[in-house]
Amino acid sequence: MCCQVIEFLDNHDAELNTITELAKDDCRNDNSWCRCELFAYDYDKFMQNFCNQLRIKSFASVDALVKHNNWINLIEFKNSDCRNKDTRSKTKRKLADTIHFFEKCILNEFVISQSNLRYRFILVFNPGDESTEFNNGYESLNRQINRLGGLDSPSKERLRGVVDYCNTLRLCHDIKILTVDEFLTSINEYVPCQE
Repeated sequence: MCCQVIEFLDNHDAELNTITELAKDDCRNDNSWCRCELFAYDYDKFMQNFCNQLRIKSFASVDALVKHNNWINLIEFKNSDCRNKDTRSKTKRKLADTIHFFEKCILNEFVISQSNLRYRFILVFNPGDESTEFNNGYESLNRQINRLGGLDSPSKERLRGVVDYCNTLRLCHDIKILTVDEFLTSINEYVPCQE
């Protein structure tokens, strides 16, 4: 099944791009927040082109897709701490639309959770000031309370709803919510080194 997804992308001229380019923040024209020269499929661009060929409005989709160690990794990049509820809702929709497209268009109506395809959703976000010493007293206090309570950082706690959504609807076999630093430190677990 893993190969079926990659074969479909290759047959439809999906492009590879660097993680740096895939993570580029179009609103801020910033491509320096997640710098890495490893490659993944530009899944957003693939979906736009695919839908344009069908003359339909593009579906919501994750930013990148890469096969590594028999996993299909679906990666969404957010150059923010995801405080905005609308951002979190759109992230859920992007993943759901991507999974439904796999089921109905690539795997020909398989229920993806019952297929042999192992897939992981990775949300990479930029915690911004939360990780610096210059944050305000509220953020500092909130972080300390979370730590004492055995909880993640405030940003990761805000994203718990995305994890709950994915788990409840069984959209993925694995979900990772990673800061940009965590992602770049462990990138070899998710993106293969190019030969």
